[in-house]
Amino acid sequence: MSKFEISALDALRYNATGRRPVVPGKYTRLVRLSKIPAVVMSDTLVEREDHQKFIDTAYGTVLVNGLGLGLCIAPLMSNPDVLNVVVVEKSKDVISLVSPTYRKRYPERLEIVHADAYTYEPETPPDVVWNDIWDTICADNLAGMDELEAKYCDADWCESWCRERCESLAARWAVGD
Repeated sequence: MSKFEISALDALRYNATGRRPVVPGKYTRLVRLSKIPAVVMSDTLVEREDHQKFIDTAYGTVLVNGLGLGLCIAPLMSNPDVLNVVVVEKSKDVISLVSPTYRKRYPERLEIVHADAYTYEPETPPDVVWNDIWDTICADNLAGMDELEAKYCDADWCESWCRERCESLAARWAVGD
């Protein structure tokens, strides 16, 4: 994890590219260290907004596939309609970095499980499911989204991070076929 700052000038330059808008400010990012380091997620405003519909919808037993920075945990825990939250995370490193704070703060209602979202079987059927296991927004994610949404089709609500944007990209690529 590392801190970074987006200046007003940096935001202006970035936003001129037509990509998802950024707002000047100080933020945190989770970076996967490999041959080519990759940002897994950040706590920028646009990333927070990506989770808002899920947070507003959540109630009962909630399953979150993907821990990341844990942006949605505190808002979920402050919702009296949420009974408990199970977070499934594949990376031990992410769990080691992010989970101690949340486990200490919410020991009774939060469970963080080291598992693969595609193979994990919840003990209790979830009411609400949020799938956020992808680092990038691309059409390649759609097959995994379909698989997870089919797996949890009995939940009252199940969606995946940035699905609409991924579908839009797939449609753009299909036009070129």
